[in-house]
Amino acid sequence: MENKLPCSKLSRYPAKAGKFDSLLPSSLRLGGFSASRIKALNYRVIVEKEHSKKGFVYVAYAPTLGISDFGKTVEQAVDNIEKAIKLYIETMVELKKPVSRPDEGEYFVTTRKIEMDLPIKNLAFD
Repeated sequence: MENKLPCSKLSRYPAKAGKFDSLLPSSLRLGGFSASRIKALNYRVIVEKEHSKKGFVYVAYAPTLGISDFGKTVEQAVDNIEKAIKLYIETMVELKKPVSRPDEGEYFVTTRKIEMDLPIKNLAFD
C-alpha cells in the first residue's frame, strides 16, 4: 500500500498544525503547517468514447482510484466522475480506509490513427 494515504490525513476534523507533515505529500504542506482541511486533490481522469445500444457514450475513468462513470457528453462524463470521486473519498474516510495518493503533475493521453499498408491476413489482434 505504498500509494495509499491513511484516511485520517483526509479527515474532516482539524488537526494540530504540523502533526501530519511527514505523512502528507509535499503539495499538501503549507510552509511547515499541515492544512487542517484539504481543499483540492488531483486525480487523473481518462475519457473514452464507447459504443452503446443507443449510439455513443463517454466513459470517464480515474485509474488511480479504480472507479468510472459515464455521460452523454465529455463534459457530463467528467462532471459525473468528479461526483463519483468525491463520494468514493468521503466513503473511504467514513470507513477509515486508506485513500490512494493523488496524482502529481500534468498528464496527457492521446490517440493516433496509424495508417498501414499490410495484408489483413497478416494482422492479428488479441
